[in-house]
Parts: sequence; C-alpha cells; structure tokens
Amino acid sequence: AVAGASITGLNFGNTTGSLAGRVFSDLDDSGAQNGAEAWIRGATVRLEWSGADNVFGTLDDRSVATTTDALGNYLFDHTNTAGFVANGDSTAGLLSTGQYRIIETTPDGYIDGADAAGNAATAPGAVAAGTESAAWLLANPASGTGRGADRIAGIQIAAAQAATGYNFGEVLPSSISGSVHEDLN
Repeated sequence: AVAGASITGLNFGNTTGSLAGRVFSDLDDSGAQNGAEAWIRGATVRLEWSGADNVFGTLDDRSVATTTDALGNYLFDHTNTAGFVANGDSTAGLLSTGQYRIIETTPDGYIDGADAAGNAATAPGAVAAGTESAAWLLANPASGTGRGADRIAGIQIAAAQAATGYNFGEVLPSSISGSVHEDLN
C-alpha cells in the first residue's frame, strides 16, 4: 500500500443490518397479527449472536436485550448491539454476519402463543418446537409438542440486511367459572 492512499471494498464480515419484529396479543392464536389484535408494550426480547466461531455456548458469544415500544415493536441495530462484530473491538454496534437467535420472555398475564420467523435465511427448525398455534396442535394431536419456547433460532444475517417479521404472538389465558347447586324442584 502507498502511504496516504485509500483502500476500499474490503469486507470484514460486519454489516449495518438489523433484526426486528413485534410482540402482540394473538386473540385467535394464528401466529399472525390480525385486525383488532393489540400490541404488547414493554415485553423483553433478547438477541444472541454465536460469535465469530459460529458456535453458541463459547466465550465469543454476545447477547443484548431490549423492550418493545408502545406499538409492540423491537429493533436490534447499530444503536444497541455494540460488540457484535467478528473482531470484537467495535463500539459502533454493527451486526456481524453469522448465526443469531431471538428469545422473548412471555409477558406477565399471557401464555405463549405462536411465533413467526422473518425474512432472513434460517436454518431448519428456526421456530423452536412448542410454538405451534393452538389450531395446529388440535389438528396434529400426536405431534408431542407443547408451548413455552418463545425462541427463533438459526437466523442468518446477510450483509446490510434489514431482517424483519420476527414476531411473537401471546395468548391471554381463558377460564370458565360458575357454581354448582342441587335444584330440588
């Protein structure tokens, strides 16, 4: 290289990409927000990156949490992901290429509903077992799956990709109440 010369076009595996989605009250447990289904504000959502070695559970993993806004939206981008770069020395918060997973904490007063993977490439089984809708569970009673996962894994971010549609549906619990009495007449 020549002193003072600029070199461009180098790729260090860092992107300016983002991961985004929504948490909502899924009244029909379809996994898609429809009509009057309300957003859930203040839900905790955590993003985990596998690190430069692309293996979860090692020392170079990174994790950051955020909460949903008034419209139930969350966003992970350069503003809240410092350290998510392959060389680990950035404070700019650029998302690196590699594997990600998103984990949502079911908000108080709700039970886990159906979740949906967004538009980035995902590994098979991206939506963790246990997130199937109630309708799917009724149609597939021998599936052996249940609820409680609230996790979307195997997300692969491409350079500068705006990965959207990572949604978590939550269901309000139902109850039946009444009284039993003996009617003698």
